[in-house]
Amino acid sequence: MMERCPHEVKDKYSPCPMECRFAECSRPQHVIATDVALLLDATVDRKTAVKGTCMFCEHFIKNGPRLAADGA
Repeated sequence: MMERCPHEVKDKYSPCPMECRFAECSRPQHVIATDVALLLDATVDRKTAVKGTCMFCEHFIKNGPRLAADGA
């Protein structure tokens, strides 16, 4: 996907925005989170998401990388 998406910028964090046609996720574990507490979880490292849709995905929020204890 990254080699086809025009949003990919080398050496710069550039997640594929939600409206991009390459941002769709067809994985069975992709579920949009509806729990506000889950959506507001400040420990999730959202900068590791490669797609905008990942930031709202329940699977990513629960299983994705966490920020360091100092918030870096």
